[in-house]
Amino acid sequence: MTTDMVKCPHCFGDKPSAAKVCLHCGRDEHGFGPLVRTEMVPASANKLQKRRWTGADLRIHVILASIMAAFGFLIMLSSGLGALLFLAGMVWLAATRVRIWWRRQQ
Repeated sequence: MTTDMVKCPHCFGDKPSAAKVCLHCGRDEHGFGPLVRTEMVPASANKLQKRRWTGADLRIHVILASIMAAFGFLIMLSSGLGALLFLAGMVWLAATRVRIWWRRQQ
């Protein structure tokens, strides 16, 4: 008693000709049925942990803002462009300090 095998038109897997649905993809000859088999995989505890903030990502902002403010102060002594550079550096420095404070509160 042999069973003739035919190719599934959807996944191209072998299935018995008497089978109503494919054993691989679960669809019938019209294409109805599940597209993929899925299983529930629990999320690991390590992936759910919140990323710990170390402060290293904003240190470069503090350093660059300080350099910008100092350079602007030195230029300010001779031209008006330095005052603008100094003011922009101080605003950047203050904003970065607020961001650091805000992250530590969370």
